[in-house]
Amino acid sequence: MDELNLKEKFYGITVTYELKAVHIVCDDALEKFLKNGKRKAAFKLAGMILHEYENQFKSKLKIKRHSLSVEIYDHFLLYKISIKIEKLIGKTRPTQWLLRHMDIIDCGEKEVDNNRFLWDMLSLYR
Repeated sequence: MDELNLKEKFYGITVTYELKAVHIVCDDALEKFLKNGKRKAAFKLAGMILHEYENQFKSKLKIKRHSLSVEIYDHFLLYKISIKIEKLIGKTRPTQWLLRHMDIIDCGEKEVDNNRFLWDMLSLYR
């Protein structure tokens, strides 16, 4: 797996690249970036990620920019909601499961991401 920390280019957001997939760390840097522009910021980030993927692998990641931006933004929102729920009710098995599955946003092509269809479908309505 090729890994690249795009701290300067992506405002401190850590993105890991591998063939047919990218992984975005859901942390304070992502929150700060998305806070100002919300969905527009996620769309901008998706464009930067797709561009860098093409630079890395000399081929395009087969994910539409809008689908990737919806996945980034909605995953981030679910992560923040999970943190609030955990603060409200304490650490439980469900909250721990949610946080463990939301701290890295895994975005892959259809062959490697079994929920790509969901993000493609949601992107039609956002």
